[in-house]
Amino acid sequence: MQLHNLGQFVLDNDGTVALNEDGKLIGNYEQRHIFESAKVWTGQTGASRTGNAEELDWNIYSYKDSLTIRRTTDKDWFPKLDLTGGYVGDTFPLCSDLPKKHWLKKGAQFTHLAGSSEPVYHTDDPIWVGDPEIYRLTLDSESPLFKKLCSPKNPHSLPQTTLTSGNGIAKFNPQRGVPTCQGSNVKCDSVNLLKGRIAESNRPNTIDGCVDGSLAGTVSPEESVQRIVVKSTKKGRSLRGGEPATIHATVVSKSFYDRVDFYYSASVITPNWIYITTVAPKKGEFEVNLPRPNFWQISFNLPKCDDVNGCKVAVRVVLRSGRDALDETIAGSSKPAQPCGLDDYDDNDDLAFDILPSKRPQDLCDFQINVELDESLSCHKNECLLDTVSVVEVVPGVYYEYIPRACVHLQVDAHPLTVFSGYRIDATMCANRKIPSAMSTCCGRYENRNPEDESRNDWADVLCEFRKELVTFDGNEERCALWGRKACEPLRVGPFSQWTGHCLHHKCCEDVKADKRRLEDNNYQWTTAECSIQIKVNPEGLVAIVHKPSYSHPTFGTNSPPEVQSHVHPEKTISYFNVHWNNGGTEEAGKVNFPNVPENGCDGGEVMGEHCLCDTDLVETIVFNYVPKKDEALAKMKVGFFDLDIFDVGTFVGVNVTNDKDVVSVFKKNDAGEDYTTETVFRVDNGGSYFFLKNVQSTVRACDGRTFSFRNPPSFFDPVSPHLYSAYQEMKAYVDHVDSNDNTPRFVCTTLLKQFGFSNPSPDHVLNCIMAYKEGMYTWRDSKREQSVSFGRGKRGDLRAIMGAIHLHSDSLSPTTDLDPGAGGVREPQDLLMNLMRSLEFQTTQHHKRIDGLLSTWTLEALGQSAYGTSNQFGYFQHDYSPPGPHTEAALVAPESVLFSMGYVTNTQNGFYALIVHGLSECDGGFGFPWKRGIVSQCGDTDGSTDHTAGLLSFVPKGDTSSGSNVVDQLVQLLTGSGRLHEFNRELIERAYEEKYLSDGSEEALKLAQMLLISTPEARTRNIAALTGEKRLPNILSQVHDDEEYSAVVVVFLDGGLDCLNMIVPDPLDCPNLYEEYKEERGESNHLTPEELIKIDASTSQQPCASFGVNMHLAKVADMYTKGEAAFIAGIGYLPKFVNKTNYQKEPLAQVFAHPTMRDEAARVNAKDGTGVLGRIADMLSKTHSTSKIAVDKDNLFLLGDSAFGQTVNVMPSGSLNKFFRINSTESENIESLIEQVNSESSETSSLHAELWSQSLIDAKYNTKRYIEMLSDIGDSPNIPKSILGRRLNTVSKMIKVRSERGVTKDFFVVEDPSYDHHFEGKTKLHPKFDALDAALNGFRQDMKAIGTWARTTVIVVTEFGRSISPNAGGGTDHAWLGHALLLGGGIKGGTIHGNHPSSYRSDNAYNIGRGLMIPHVPHEALWSAVAQHVGIKDDEMEHVLPNMASFDCDLLSEADLYKKGKDEVLF
Repeated sequence: MQLHNLGQFVLDNDGTVALNEDGKLIGNYEQRHIFESAKVWTGQTGASRTGNAEELDWNIYSYKDSLTIRRTTDKDWFPKLDLTGGYVGDTFPLCSDLPKKHWLKKGAQFTHLAGSSEPVYHTDDPIWVGDPEIYRLTLDSESPLFKKLCSPKNPHSLPQTTLTSGNGIAKFNPQRGVPTCQGSNVKCDSVNLLKGRIAESNRPNTIDGCVDGSLAGTVSPEESVQRIVVKSTKKGRSLRGGEPATIHATVVSKSFYDRVDFYYSASVITPNWIYITTVAPKKGEFEVNLPRPNFWQISFNLPKCDDVNGCKVAVRVVLRSGRDALDETIAGSSKPAQPCGLDDYDDNDDLAFDILPSKRPQDLCDFQINVELDESLSCHKNECLLDTVSVVEVVPGVYYEYIPRACVHLQVDAHPLTVFSGYRIDATMCANRKIPSAMSTCCGRYENRNPEDESRNDWADVLCEFRKELVTFDGNEERCALWGRKACEPLRVGPFSQWTGHCLHHKCCEDVKADKRRLEDNNYQWTTAECSIQIKVNPEGLVAIVHKPSYSHPTFGTNSPPEVQSHVHPEKTISYFNVHWNNGGTEEAGKVNFPNVPENGCDGGEVMGEHCLCDTDLVETIVFNYVPKKDEALAKMKVGFFDLDIFDVGTFVGVNVTNDKDVVSVFKKNDAGEDYTTETVFRVDNGGSYFFLKNVQSTVRACDGRTFSFRNPPSFFDPVSPHLYSAYQEMKAYVDHVDSNDNTPRFVCTTLLKQFGFSNPSPDHVLNCIMAYKEGMYTWRDSKREQSVSFGRGKRGDLRAIMGAIHLHSDSLSPTTDLDPGAGGVREPQDLLMNLMRSLEFQTTQHHKRIDGLLSTWTLEALGQSAYGTSNQFGYFQHDYSPPGPHTEAALVAPESVLFSMGYVTNTQNGFYALIVHGLSECDGGFGFPWKRGIVSQCGDTDGSTDHTAGLLSFVPKGDTSSGSNVVDQLVQLLTGSGRLHEFNRELIERAYEEKYLSDGSEEALKLAQMLLISTPEARTRNIAALTGEKRLPNILSQVHDDEEYSAVVVVFLDGGLDCLNMIVPDPLDCPNLYEEYKEERGESNHLTPEELIKIDASTSQQPCASFGVNMHLAKVADMYTKGEAAFIAGIGYLPKFVNKTNYQKEPLAQVFAHPTMRDEAARVNAKDGTGVLGRIADMLSKTHSTSKIAVDKDNLFLLGDSAFGQTVNVMPSGSLNKFFRINSTESENIESLIEQVNSESSETSSLHAELWSQSLIDAKYNTKRYIEMLSDIGDSPNIPKSILGRRLNTVSKMIKVRSERGVTKDFFVVEDPSYDHHFEGKTKLHPKFDALDAALNGFRQDMKAIGTWARTTVIVVTEFGRSISPNAGGGTDHAWLGHALLLGGGIKGGTIHGNHPSSYRSDNAYNIGRGLMIPHVPHEALWSAVAQHVGIKDDEMEHVLPNMASFDCDLLSEADLYKKGKDEVLF
């Protein structure tokens, strides 16, 4: 995606690439930006499959829906660099600046959860869904928020019922065995029916036989439930299903350890008791209430009722005696062990009553999917107790989720407090006291109820209003005060034996969790203990945040202090991120500007191996003390602020307020004395909306000397309680950041224009699109009618505007554009296949309804657009590919034409023909799977069935099907998309259709017409072909073979970046010091042990070691080295000139860590004309020799030469060659002849793209036949394995075996071996690749020896770059610079390591630029100067082959350096 539509390189406004003063492309980003971007996007996974569309799919994930994020622990929570020198999250407001009750302020957003209570943007335990005991915030119908979310219907209808009114006084029901209220009532009162326990009337008064304790008490009245009253909270309204109610229970309590449990059941016949809460009552006879002055009642929602007759429900109150202090029923983290008191003094009583049918949500409210508050609201009742919300229940069964405003957290906070997880205080970390990061924690005693013992003051309760409720520290203090408690530094958290506080209120204590291994299973709680934040600095200056809590208690039950959570632990953290270090007085080149062990001894910080652990000091200063200009404010201010409309009136007052969009407005806090403080807010006009910035610069000073500092970086994640919504907000911020880049409209527009057929769009067309992208609006004017039509809504990137600018520009509408031979472009094969299947109405057969398994896995490989067959990870084609010949001469590109090679043309066309004739199957080169279903495999409909076919093209022309003109007209519109078809081709296809119609009917005639049309240049390109009708002949090169002059160069390119440092390694015995450095830097899982090495002699190689070890998985290579047939070039890589760590950043280098750039540089070797080094060598040799350039499976830049020499690259398939047009028919020859005729010769005014296609098809057809005949007696080699690389080298071997028949003297081959980009599990993944490489190279060697060409063959194994010496967190290695090359051949001067192997892996090495990245010592030119000389390049030709060789002079290698026979001089 080229870093998500920004584009790899800087473009000008005409869509062409911009170049720097050295003629190099200017990159938009570097490797570190790729890493940072990966951190933003990591953690996404497939959404659950869609039941109505994907029920037949094997996979559990959806192919249709967007990716989703399931766990925040899969995300990186720390700061990430943006692309412009700042951070993702810059200019976003701080979460700590949110006003109180921000979820009720103007602009707050809520989204409907569609019948579920499971949130999308917050994390809940999945088992909560549908659990009635999970207490969520339920909105009161009088709440202003309720009215906004419900949008009440007025009037609304009530459900019909047969239930009559009652008097609300319970009578004993002998059938149920409990007091019961009949009819609809505002309340139900047991009166005196439950009084007492031993003396209780009709005991036990329970509907399920739960019995009371049998021992009499010593006081009178004894422990008992005296009375139960259930009331509707709706004044004057009867109890109704789904609506809130309260339970009023009067009990007699004897002990502070007594407690009262509350339950309800939706049925009195088969009771299922749902727990409500537990209360520690006062001693004596009292109505049970919660120990807080407001909201003291016990409330719950009545169960849902769908019966027109009403529903009989029940509540239960259990008084559990605390006489036995060790009673196990006291223990439990969430609720009592069972809904029935079992001890001798317990009392259990039920009250049954009728409730009215529930109101239907759709009758009550007009729900909207998304609701944004258009005004700030006041809080209502218990809403006023909350700092934030997640899921709210509006009416029974209908939930909305609050989506918090996007905001960020700075990594270093001035005054953090300690928070902990686990009831024993297991783990601790620091939290910003202004952020709702933790649950409430309250200590202290009550009067006349538990806890009342002074010694229990540091035993804490969790007092939540809904499950997993988070509060700020101030909110925690308010919550504690409400309950008569106080914030504290607790010894532990209840409940547990002998502890009966109110931790069970709403089952709050069930959320007290700690897990040192699974971060998501930690819920933190507030304390009053101070905390400090440190940083850990690695040798490259990356920073990890470390928390240093100050907690006075050990983990409960131990003598050990609570452990710091792992992601902020000084020794366990692996979460390092980039910061922008200030100079700190270290201006000297090569000196670091951060705490570093070898250079400044950590500046007084603690040395931890190679890392520095430093205290921090936060300094906040103002940015401006005046009204800045708009551009100045945007450039210097990095901290945003919220829209002032969400704050209470009077919070801010104007200092300088203006409506001028070019002038900044200034506001200050109402209670601020000065105008310009760190709390001052600046308002900037942002194109019709306002943008707010805070006048603060937050700087972190590190270590004791305070020499080093950096800007306090932002992150969307709270490290204490990271939320899913933060992940989505970060991703959106990153997308918006990329979208705002100046290059994005240029790249998107040029890319879309190419997709719509303009491979070389005009500058005005590109600019037209760019302006539409920026403005979000495009207006097209019809000059003839003097009318105009506008597209878009004025928002940047509006696709309506962009499409209008592309399709309504004069280049799209003017017929003269079609007359330009360079206009239009080439269609992608994948696009053409989709066009064919859609426009010709592909339908799956009845037996085949799966959405997977339609197209075979081979299809995209055949089309040249497979996932692992791309030229780079940014697209299927090189953006600047220009086919040799007229395209190059006219400076036109046609990236998709890279697939106009023999193998791709043959495979693609055969697949299209098979689809038309047989449907989607494997027959005759078809793209389908072999769905035979147990029948004998036959192709097409020859067996009268389609049991083996996944689907068919079902298009039937409209109108007269006997008319060729009518049918072809329709097909042309469908398959060319424009109606373009030259008259010669139109007449030919119409005539062929009508003849076939008369002989075989409409169905066969239609298939013929479709096959011919899909072969035309108009179907394969996007312009007009001007055909002459003359027979087009294949390009046949007349070449003479001279076997004595024959030589071959085979480049094996290991794509992805080979880990060369695990290819050859210092010998552990002969070079122990360097091996130990290697072992230490590589890490435990990534280094090679002595047992994994094969010793080789390097005593004559002038290397830092007299012997090295070759990876044991390259055993055959090691053997070839020992036999003098293999050599290494150590320390090779891209270099425009020699550099070291002190000056490399000052040189105009290409992007040295980017795959596409380094892949290109490895092939081009510093050539500015875009050609490849093998292509240039072949160009020069073609003047005197018969040369051939062959790439296997796909074209390769190594072979691209100057078009003036006319040397084309032949792309051979690695599998068996397929005949062009494989369909077996009596008319095959006639059809093939017609295919040739629709690609006849063209005039000079014909489209260049069309001409290229037609010639490519004719050449592919001719060469396929020629090579099939040539290779008919050449089978696959028994020596070479069937791996990807093996199959490709087998093709090379075959071509060398028929070198005489081909008439070639100088052969140049390129094969690629993919998938060496091992960022994870490096050694584990590398070794199987080496096994395959070793076997393939050895098999190829055996083949060449057998035919006597091994001495004349040079095999060069190279990669785009090496990998870092240091491992990454995934057990792999990252992109680096320095690499090694491997040379093989019978003529190679083997047993030698050329170049310069690193003499040290340490960070103080002059070529180590940090993070394990080494600068190469040997340029690519050194290798190629010797190879070019060996194959026959002369002195005066060398500058053309290696245009940058003068930068390295005598440091290049001569032929005698690499070969046993050769000149001992470097050619200039």
